Amino acid sequence: MQTSKSVSLLLAATFAAIAGTAYGAQPPDVGVSGVTTGLAGTALSGGSDAVPKPRATIRHNFRGSTRDCGSDGYVFPPGGSYCDKPDTSGAIGPHYFVEVVNSQYAVYTRLGIPVVKTTGREFWGQAGVPFGVNEAPLGSNIAFDSTEGRWYASTINTDSDGIAQGTDLRIAVSRGDDPTEGFIGFKIHLHDATDAYGDSPIMGYNGSGVFLTSLDFDLNYNPTGFTLVALPKNDLLARRPRIDRKTVFRNISIPTAGESIVPTIDLDGSEQDEIVLGTEGIIQYTYGTYKRNDVRGNIFAPHFDLGSGYPNNYFFGRSDYNIFFDAPQPDPNVLPLGNNFPVSQTATVKVNGEIWMAMNTVDTGNGRGSIHWLRIDAAKTAIIDEGYIGDATQNFLFPSIAANYDGDVVIGFNAVGSGPSQFVSSYAVVGKTAGKKTVFGAPMLLQHGRASYQLPTDESGGLASWGDFSRTTLDPEDDKTFWTIQQIAVDRTHWATQITALHIEH
Repeated sequence: MQTSKSVSLLLAATFAAIAGTAYGAQPPDVGVSGVTTGLAGTALSGGSDAVPKPRATIRHNFRGSTRDCGSDGYVFPPGGSYCDKPDTSGAIGPHYFVEVVNSQYAVYTRLGIPVVKTTGREFWGQAGVPFGVNEAPLGSNIAFDSTEGRWYASTINTDSDGIAQGTDLRIAVSRGDDPTEGFIGFKIHLHDATDAYGDSPIMGYNGSGVFLTSLDFDLNYNPTGFTLVALPKNDLLARRPRIDRKTVFRNISIPTAGESIVPTIDLDGSEQDEIVLGTEGIIQYTYGTYKRNDVRGNIFAPHFDLGSGYPNNYFFGRSDYNIFFDAPQPDPNVLPLGNNFPVSQTATVKVNGEIWMAMNTVDTGNGRGSIHWLRIDAAKTAIIDEGYIGDATQNFLFPSIAANYDGDVVIGFNAVGSGPSQFVSSYAVVGKTAGKKTVFGAPMLLQHGRASYQLPTDESGGLASWGDFSRTTLDPEDDKTFWTIQQIAVDRTHWATQITALHIEH
């Protein structure tokens, strides 16, 4: 959870019990630029060596926001803050890269020059849906829809007591493909604060609608299910945008939908079903079990197809892994980073009728965090290829994935270890697909972290607050270039976002 470290620990304990387990001065940017890295082509996925070995060039690599809690005059009481973790999200458009984190909104040129910097609260106020004096944005998302030439932004709310959150969802659409021209926003009520809370909002879209999911909790922060919102694109993109014909699916249960559901960013532009994938492995079924759900029918009166339950509409991947909640850092006197849930904290991506998905997992051999990736046939709901990406000495966490129509795939993620100088850093791995096999190269360091990280508000015996999101997107102007935004540790109490463009070479 985000608002309070005590809440974060409570949620971790809940899952563990089920499973058994600002701106101002910044450090100098030490990222590399213009360097071609020959990747080893290690078939971590078990792919064929006949697949061409992937190569990538780092085109741009620049610093984004840095933690500066209270820069907007809004500070949470001791025990947690809405900017303790950024909830990192960003996307590339025709001319700009847009970044949204809980406390900040920024627009950069492709060279990394900031043209807009404001607080998250100011952004939503300018969009026409301001936050009250005792609340702030949380779990922000941004996406550029290249088919429509528009940006979508979303967030939920958190209250100043650091406990109640996710009662309202905000969605905003840009006025055009230039994000500096402003957004028009709307507020959607999800829960009464006396009934339930929400968290981890994820946004996706297809040819007919924009879709948002939220994980729901009771007042004791026990996960209870999900809420899904379907917004017709025709209304959202109209000359006078509207959302009154939205559909809100509430009380979607975990046993029927999956333990964490995420919508899909459909680059194919399908105008019928929106695919919503759910993970399994904690509460009901085995690890490596995935659920296929769909928003079907007319977008103005859709229904949410949950299928007929287990095992129908479930499909199965590799199950030789477990889950992990902590990632040790080099300084043994600081807490390990967490919470690293085994769910996808970013939308899946559909390209050429195939869905790409990346998840947090753990290598059962060495107990380290790794990445489980899947390539899924959308028509047959069948896994075409899958595998793990891991390391012998570091934990990998918070992956996000993107793919193009030529079979190139990029996963951006964090890596951290307990060895000397293995501070939490930004990484990516590049893959190439041919037929039914995908080969990934060696993990590629994008920006090295500078310190072990722990806030004074992190509780003794718990976890250092880190995450919960990352984002990797395909460049709409160059389908051989992928952009990823990750967070890194720049000193003991400050995270920063790192924005990197990788160009695929063949």
